[in-house]
Amino acid sequence: MKYITCGKFRKSFIYIILSIFFLLLKDSLNGFNYLNSFNEIRIFNSKIQKKFEKHILIHNTFNYFGILIISFFFHRYEKKCSENKNNLLLSRASSNKNTNIILIYKSNDKDFTSKKSFIIFLYVILLWIIEELFLDLYLYILKDLDFWMFELLIITLLLKKMFKIDIYNHQKLAIAINIIPCFLKITSIILAFHRNFNIYPIYKKNIFLIPLGIILFFILITLRSFINSKIKWYMDLKYISHHKLLMYYGATGTLICLIICIISTFIECSKNILEFNDICNISLNGKENYIENLYIYFNGKE
Repeated sequence: MKYITCGKFRKSFIYIILSIFFLLLKDSLNGFNYLNSFNEIRIFNSKIQKKFEKHILIHNTFNYFGILIISFFFHRYEKKCSENKNNLLLSRASSNKNTNIILIYKSNDKDFTSKKSFIIFLYVILLWIIEELFLDLYLYILKDLDFWMFELLIITLLLKKMFKIDIYNHQKLAIAINIIPCFLKITSIILAFHRNFNIYPIYKKNIFLIPLGIILFFILITLRSFINSKIKWYMDLKYISHHKLLMYYGATGTLICLIICIISTFIECSKNILEFNDICNISLNGKENYIENLYIYFNGKE
C-alpha cells in the first residue's frame, strides 16, 4: 500500500525556514500593517525606532554589508574544509602504493574561463540589485498592482528554456490554480472604483498609473525570474559557490545603496515627487524632504 508523504527533510530546507523567519523579523521591526487595514505588528514601539524605520536605503546598505561579511567568513571556512579534504585524499592516495588507481588533482581557484564571462556575471549581480531596489520602490508606491500570480508561470518558462526541462501536468495545474487569485484581485479593484472606496486615491488622481504600473510590474518580475534562473545556472552548471555569489551580491549592493544615499543626501525631492508621500518621507525641520539623508540619520535630527 502506497502512502502520500512529504518526503525526507533535507538540510537545505533550513535555509527556507530561516528566510521566512528573518523576513517576519524584519517586517516586525519596521512595523507591518497590510494596506493599513489591521493593527500594526511591531516588536519595539518607541519614538526612536519609528523615526529610524523611514531610512530604508541606509538599512539596506547595512543589510548588504552584513551579507558581504557573513558570506566572506563562510566562504573562507568552505574553502579551508575543501582544501583539507583534498589534502587528505592526496595523502591517502600517495601512501597506498599497492593500488592501481591514480588520483588526479588540480587546484583551480578560477570560476570563470574568461574576462568576458566574469563581466557578464557581474552584470547579472548588478541587475539583481537594481531589480530588488526597483521592486521595493514599486511596492511602496503601487503595492495594489502587484500581480505576483504570474511569476510562477514566467520562471517556469524561463527554466524550461534555460535548462531544457519538461513541464509536467501537475506543474501546469499548479500554475493554473496560482493564477486564479489574479481575477479576484482585478474584481476587487473594479469594485473599489465603482463604489468610490477611498483606498485608491493615487489611482483616481492619476488613472494612467494603472496600465503603466501593471506593465512595469511585469517587466520587473520577468527580470527577477531571469536573474533567479541565471543564478541557478551559475550554481548548478558553473559550480559557483553560493557563498562566493553572496559575497559579490553583498559588495555590489553595499556600493550601490551607499552611492544613492550620498547623492540623495544633497538633493531635495521635487514637487512632482512629493505627491508620492511614501518616497520622500524623510524631512528636515518639516521643510526639506529627501528620499534618504545620511545627515539626518546619524545626527538624529528631523
